[in-house]
Amino acid sequence: MGNTRAALLSSALCSVALESDVNLEELSAMLEGYSGADIVLVARDAAMMFLRRKIAGLSCEEIRQLTAEELNNPVSMGDFKEAILRCKKSVKHTELERYRHWINEFGST
Repeated sequence: MGNTRAALLSSALCSVALESDVNLEELSAMLEGYSGADIVLVARDAAMMFLRRKIAGLSCEEIRQLTAEELNNPVSMGDFKEAILRCKKSVKHTELERYRHWINEFGST
């Protein structure tokens, strides 16, 4: 399952620059129990962290003055950790157990 989460992260981040400290396998372990949609949300939220920090406290005019180079920054492991704190799991543990039971009984394709 960790490989599936890492693949989802990789797919969601295909056009996003990552800092060298980002470890998708470690992140996928941290996302145990998150749905696919939750994982994509975490990836998108992490990608926005730098932008949020950059524009905090700026006026609309100051934000308009920012150049693309000023806004383009790689996503760090810290950005992901902050995003994980912000984005909660949408699937309850009981639902996961029910799904695992179904898979064990009927299998998957």
